[in-house]
Amino acid sequence: MKLVKRKQEIVNIYDLFKKRVEELKKQPTKTWETYTNTVSSLKKYTGKDFVSMNEIDELFLAEFLNWHLMEGHSINSAGIDLRNTRAIFNRAIDDRLIVADLYPFRKFKIPTERTQKRSLGANHIKSIYRAELTGKQAQARDIFMLAFSNTFIVQIFFYLSVFPSKLHHDQ
Repeated sequence: MKLVKRKQEIVNIYDLFKKRVEELKKQPTKTWETYTNTVSSLKKYTGKDFVSMNEIDELFLAEFLNWHLMEGHSINSAGIDLRNTRAIFNRAIDDRLIVADLYPFRKFKIPTERTQKRSLGANHIKSIYRAELTGKQAQARDIFMLAFSNTFIVQIFFYLSVFPSKLHHDQ
């Protein structure tokens, strides 16, 4: 008995991205925007409006990552595009649009880097609060302190709503 392999249809990755964006637009999140950005990045990188899933292999992914870095993007920004591309591949395989042998992420690992801490410590907040400022700078500080204080108050109300037993009515 002779096994006949089904002829693999050529699938344009942009068509799959377009379909996924339309699905994501129906959800309350803005995830569709990151997928749209990934398409823009892929088109800038390739310079083409048609990219077959067959063209995307480990080398393509490594060069796409390199292109991102040469463009001045961070590793984590490039990682977003690579994860979106991986998600499209996973769906295409699940939907039997491509064979699993085409999956380029088996050996290619998407890099990440730790992001720098961006929060202000208590000492920074105190120095902002105590700063001798005038005019627009004083106004900006006051607005910041109001926003900071309101955030803290909201957190207290949330905590008390989650743990009502911590609220003592006799105090």
